[in-house]
Amino acid sequence: MIKKGLLVMMASMALGLSLPLCIHAATDLGTSYHINWVKVKKPIFVGEYTKVNGHRGHRVLTPKGTVLSALVCRKAKKGKPSRVMLDPELISYRRQQHISWSSTYQTSHFNTTYFKLYKLKLPIRTDQLQAGRFTLSNAKDYQPIFNITMDGYLQYYRSSKLKHYHIQSAWEYNQVMGDRNPLFTIKPSVSRKVQKFVVKKNNYYLYFHHPVDGLRMKKSHHGYRLTVKNLGKRHKVFYEKSYFYLFKWTDFQVGKQTFYYQWLF
Repeated sequence: MIKKGLLVMMASMALGLSLPLCIHAATDLGTSYHINWVKVKKPIFVGEYTKVNGHRGHRVLTPKGTVLSALVCRKAKKGKPSRVMLDPELISYRRQQHISWSSTYQTSHFNTTYFKLYKLKLPIRTDQLQAGRFTLSNAKDYQPIFNITMDGYLQYYRSSKLKHYHIQSAWEYNQVMGDRNPLFTIKPSVSRKVQKFVVKKNNYYLYFHHPVDGLRMKKSHHGYRLTVKNLGKRHKVFYEKSYFYLFKWTDFQVGKQTFYYQWLF
Protein backbone atom coordinates (compact mmCIF):
# COMPACT_ATOMS: atom_id res chain seq x y z
CA MET A 1 0.00 0.00 0.00
CA ILE A 2 2.89 2.34 0.85
CA LYS A 3 4.61 1.58 -2.45
CA LYS A 4 1.36 2.13 -4.34
CA GLY A 5 0.76 5.48 -2.60
CA LEU A 6 4.34 6.55 -3.34
CA LEU A 7 3.92 5.71 -7.02
CA VAL A 8 0.70 7.74 -7.18
CA MET A 9 2.40 10.74 -5.54
CA MET A 10 5.39 10.56 -7.92
CA ALA A 11 3.07 10.32 -10.92
CA SER A 12 1.13 13.37 -9.73
CA MET A 13 4.36 15.36 -9.33
CA ALA A 14 5.50 14.38 -12.80
CA LEU A 15 2.17 15.44 -14.26
CA GLY A 16 2.36 18.76 -12.42
CA LEU A 17 5.85 19.42 -13.78
CA SER A 18 4.72 18.67 -17.29
CA LEU A 19 1.90 21.26 -17.22
CA PRO A 20 2.71 24.72 -18.66
CA LEU A 21 3.25 27.52 -16.15
CA CYS A 22 0.48 30.10 -15.87
CA ILE A 23 1.90 33.49 -16.98
CA HIS A 24 -0.12 36.63 -16.37
CA ALA A 25 -0.10 38.97 -19.34
CA ALA A 26 0.65 42.64 -18.78
CA THR A 27 -2.35 44.98 -18.82
CA ASP A 28 -2.22 47.93 -21.20
CA LEU A 29 -2.60 51.19 -19.28
CA GLY A 30 -3.51 53.32 -22.28
CA THR A 31 -7.21 52.58 -22.20
CA SER A 32 -8.06 56.10 -21.02
CA TYR A 33 -6.96 59.60 -21.96
CA HIS A 34 -7.43 60.70 -18.34
CA ILE A 35 -4.22 59.18 -16.91
CA ASN A 36 -2.09 61.91 -15.35
CA TRP A 37 0.79 60.26 -13.49
CA VAL A 38 2.55 56.90 -13.42
CA LYS A 39 5.41 55.40 -11.40
CA VAL A 40 8.13 53.28 -13.03
CA LYS A 41 8.14 49.66 -11.78
CA LYS A 42 11.11 48.40 -13.82
CA PRO A 43 13.94 50.41 -15.47
CA ILE A 44 12.91 51.34 -19.02
CA PHE A 45 13.91 53.83 -21.69
CA VAL A 46 11.27 56.53 -22.11
CA GLY A 47 13.26 59.34 -23.69
CA GLU A 48 15.97 60.15 -21.13
CA TYR A 49 19.56 60.86 -22.21
CA THR A 50 22.76 61.93 -20.51
CA LYS A 51 23.81 65.55 -20.97
CA VAL A 52 27.46 66.25 -21.77
CA ASN A 53 28.65 69.87 -22.04
CA GLY A 54 25.09 70.97 -22.67
CA HIS A 55 24.56 68.43 -25.47
CA ARG A 56 22.60 65.17 -25.59
CA GLY A 57 24.66 62.09 -24.87
CA HIS A 58 23.63 58.41 -24.78
CA ARG A 59 20.30 56.84 -23.87
CA VAL A 60 19.75 55.86 -20.24
CA LEU A 61 17.10 53.80 -18.52
CA THR A 62 14.72 55.68 -16.23
CA PRO A 63 15.06 54.00 -12.81
CA LYS A 64 12.42 52.26 -10.74
CA GLY A 65 10.40 54.61 -8.54
CA THR A 66 10.52 57.61 -10.92
CA VAL A 67 7.21 59.48 -11.19
CA LEU A 68 6.28 60.72 -14.68
CA SER A 69 3.36 62.54 -16.24
CA ALA A 70 1.67 60.62 -19.05
CA LEU A 71 0.05 61.74 -22.27
CA VAL A 72 -1.66 58.93 -24.18
CA CYS A 73 -1.09 59.50 -27.89
CA ARG A 74 -2.83 56.36 -29.17
CA LYS A 75 -5.17 54.04 -27.33
CA ALA A 76 -4.74 50.30 -27.71
CA LYS A 77 -6.86 48.77 -30.48
CA LYS A 78 -6.87 45.89 -32.96
CA GLY A 79 -4.03 44.13 -31.17
CA LYS A 80 -1.74 47.15 -31.28
CA PRO A 81 -0.51 48.51 -27.93
CA SER A 82 -1.14 52.07 -26.87
CA ARG A 83 1.56 54.69 -27.33
CA VAL A 84 2.36 57.31 -24.72
CA MET A 85 4.68 60.26 -24.18
CA LEU A 86 6.16 60.45 -20.68
CA ASP A 87 7.66 63.52 -19.05
CA PRO A 88 9.33 64.12 -15.67
CA GLU A 89 7.75 67.60 -15.57
CA LEU A 90 9.64 69.88 -13.18
CA ILE A 91 13.00 68.48 -12.08
CA SER A 92 15.70 70.21 -10.07
CA TYR A 93 18.30 72.47 -11.66
CA ARG A 94 21.12 70.22 -10.41
CA ARG A 95 19.64 67.15 -12.10
CA GLN A 96 19.06 69.08 -15.31
CA GLN A 97 22.81 69.56 -15.57
CA HIS A 98 23.19 65.82 -16.14
CA ILE A 99 20.14 64.72 -18.12
CA SER A 100 18.26 65.66 -21.26
CA TRP A 101 14.72 64.60 -22.12
CA SER A 102 13.05 63.96 -25.45
CA SER A 103 9.61 65.56 -25.39
CA THR A 104 8.52 63.65 -28.52
CA TYR A 105 9.60 60.08 -27.71
CA GLN A 106 6.69 57.64 -27.54
CA THR A 107 6.83 54.24 -25.89
CA SER A 108 4.61 51.27 -26.74
CA HIS A 109 5.44 49.49 -23.47
CA PHE A 110 2.86 51.38 -21.47
CA ASN A 111 1.66 48.43 -19.41
CA THR A 112 1.61 47.03 -15.87
CA THR A 113 4.97 45.33 -16.36
CA TYR A 114 6.77 48.66 -16.37
CA PHE A 115 4.34 51.18 -14.85
CA LYS A 116 1.63 51.62 -12.27
CA LEU A 117 -0.88 54.45 -11.90
CA TYR A 118 0.13 57.11 -9.40
CA LYS A 119 -1.53 60.03 -7.62
CA LEU A 120 0.57 62.96 -6.42
CA LYS A 121 0.68 62.91 -2.63
CA LEU A 122 1.82 66.55 -2.41
CA PRO A 123 -0.72 68.57 -4.46
CA ILE A 124 1.53 71.62 -4.98
CA ARG A 125 4.28 69.63 -6.65
CA THR A 126 5.40 71.31 -9.91
CA ASP A 127 3.30 74.45 -9.19
CA GLN A 128 5.02 77.83 -9.30
CA LEU A 129 4.01 79.75 -6.17
CA GLN A 130 4.64 83.51 -6.24
CA ALA A 131 4.74 85.84 -3.25
CA GLY A 132 1.94 88.34 -2.74
CA ARG A 133 -1.65 88.37 -3.89
CA PHE A 134 -3.02 88.05 -7.39
CA THR A 135 -3.46 91.40 -9.11
CA LEU A 136 -3.43 92.79 -12.63
CA SER A 137 -1.21 95.67 -11.56
CA ASN A 138 2.57 95.72 -11.81
CA ALA A 139 2.76 95.20 -8.05
CA LYS A 140 3.00 91.44 -8.66
CA ASP A 141 6.08 91.74 -10.89
CA TYR A 142 9.39 90.22 -9.75
CA GLN A 143 8.02 88.90 -6.47
CA PRO A 144 9.86 85.79 -5.14
CA ILE A 145 8.84 82.41 -6.58
CA PHE A 146 9.35 78.87 -5.28
CA ASN A 147 8.48 75.38 -6.45
CA ILE A 148 8.81 71.75 -5.33
CA THR A 149 10.47 69.57 -7.96
CA MET A 150 9.56 65.98 -8.81
CA ASP A 151 12.93 64.78 -7.50
CA GLY A 152 12.26 66.40 -4.13
CA TYR A 153 13.87 69.83 -3.98
CA LEU A 154 12.45 73.18 -2.95
CA GLN A 155 13.81 75.82 -5.34
CA TYR A 156 13.51 79.47 -4.30
CA TYR A 157 14.08 82.44 -6.63
CA ARG A 158 14.71 85.85 -5.09
CA SER A 159 13.46 89.07 -6.69
CA SER A 160 17.00 90.01 -7.72
CA LYS A 161 17.36 86.74 -9.64
CA LEU A 162 14.03 87.23 -11.41
CA LYS A 163 14.92 90.80 -12.38
CA HIS A 164 18.26 89.64 -13.75
CA TYR A 165 16.50 87.18 -16.07
CA HIS A 166 13.53 89.50 -16.77
CA ILE A 167 10.97 87.08 -15.31
CA GLN A 168 8.11 89.27 -14.14
CA SER A 169 5.71 86.54 -12.98
CA ALA A 170 5.40 82.78 -12.81
CA TRP A 171 2.35 82.88 -15.12
CA GLU A 172 4.41 84.28 -17.99
CA TYR A 173 6.02 80.88 -18.48
CA ASN A 174 3.42 78.66 -16.82
CA GLN A 175 2.56 76.83 -20.06
CA VAL A 176 6.12 76.80 -21.42
CA MET A 177 7.91 73.53 -20.77
CA GLY A 178 11.46 72.25 -20.94
CA ASP A 179 14.42 74.33 -22.08
CA ARG A 180 12.16 77.18 -23.21
CA ASN A 181 11.05 77.93 -19.65
CA PRO A 182 13.62 80.09 -17.80
CA LEU A 183 12.23 79.04 -14.43
CA PHE A 184 13.06 75.44 -15.31
CA THR A 185 16.63 76.15 -16.38
CA ILE A 186 18.14 79.01 -14.35
CA LYS A 187 19.95 78.25 -11.11
CA PRO A 188 17.69 78.99 -8.12
CA SER A 189 18.80 81.42 -5.41
CA VAL A 190 18.38 78.63 -2.83
CA SER A 191 17.85 74.90 -3.29
CA ARG A 192 17.02 72.58 -0.38
CA LYS A 193 16.26 68.87 -0.32
CA VAL A 194 12.83 68.08 1.15
CA GLN A 195 13.56 65.41 3.74
CA LYS A 196 9.89 64.47 4.14
CA PHE A 197 6.43 65.98 3.91
CA VAL A 198 3.10 65.41 5.62
CA VAL A 199 -0.27 66.26 4.08
CA LYS A 200 -3.22 66.89 6.38
CA LYS A 201 -6.20 68.04 4.35
CA ASN A 202 -5.29 71.54 3.09
CA ASN A 203 -2.13 71.82 5.19
CA TYR A 204 1.21 70.68 3.82
CA TYR A 205 4.18 70.32 6.19
CA LEU A 206 7.62 70.21 4.57
CA TYR A 207 10.73 69.28 6.57
CA PHE A 208 14.32 70.31 5.85
CA HIS A 209 17.76 69.97 7.43
CA HIS A 210 18.54 73.61 6.63
CA PRO A 211 16.36 76.75 6.37
CA VAL A 212 15.47 78.61 3.18
CA ASP A 213 16.41 82.27 3.43
CA GLY A 214 13.29 84.16 2.35
CA LEU A 215 10.70 81.72 3.71
CA ARG A 216 9.56 81.76 7.33
CA MET A 217 10.23 78.30 8.72
CA LYS A 218 9.80 76.91 12.20
CA LYS A 219 12.73 75.29 14.02
CA SER A 220 12.00 71.67 14.95
CA HIS A 221 13.88 68.89 16.73
CA HIS A 222 15.29 67.51 13.50
CA GLY A 223 15.70 70.67 11.43
CA TYR A 224 13.16 73.09 10.00
CA ARG A 225 9.49 72.89 9.05
CA LEU A 226 7.68 74.94 6.42
CA THR A 227 3.89 75.02 6.63
CA VAL A 228 1.96 75.63 3.41
CA LYS A 229 -1.79 76.13 3.80
CA ASN A 230 -4.09 75.94 0.78
CA LEU A 231 -6.63 78.75 1.21
CA GLY A 232 -8.75 77.73 -1.76
CA LYS A 233 -9.33 78.56 -5.41
CA ARG A 234 -10.31 82.03 -6.56
CA HIS A 235 -11.50 83.54 -9.82
CA LYS A 236 -12.24 86.96 -11.26
CA VAL A 237 -13.80 88.18 -14.49
CA PHE A 238 -12.78 91.44 -16.15
CA TYR A 239 -14.88 93.00 -18.91
CA GLU A 240 -13.54 95.16 -21.70
CA LYS A 241 -15.94 96.31 -24.43
CA SER A 242 -17.20 93.12 -26.13
CA TYR A 243 -14.60 90.86 -24.48
CA PHE A 244 -14.20 89.37 -21.05
CA TYR A 245 -11.17 87.84 -19.33
CA LEU A 246 -11.33 85.05 -16.76
CA PHE A 247 -8.50 84.54 -14.27
CA LYS A 248 -8.24 81.61 -11.87
CA TRP A 249 -5.69 81.09 -9.11
CA THR A 250 -5.20 79.47 -5.71
CA ASP A 251 -4.21 81.41 -2.59
CA PHE A 252 -1.70 80.00 -0.10
CA GLN A 253 -0.29 80.93 3.25
CA VAL A 254 3.37 79.92 3.40
CA GLY A 255 4.64 80.34 6.94
CA LYS A 256 2.99 83.70 7.60
CA GLN A 257 3.47 85.00 4.06
CA THR A 258 0.89 85.13 1.28
CA PHE A 259 1.55 83.34 -2.00
CA TYR A 260 -0.62 82.43 -4.98
CA TYR A 261 -0.53 80.08 -7.93
CA GLN A 262 -2.25 81.30 -11.11
CA TRP A 263 -3.41 78.34 -13.18
CA LEU A 264 -5.82 79.80 -15.76
CA PHE A 265 -6.20 82.89 -17.96
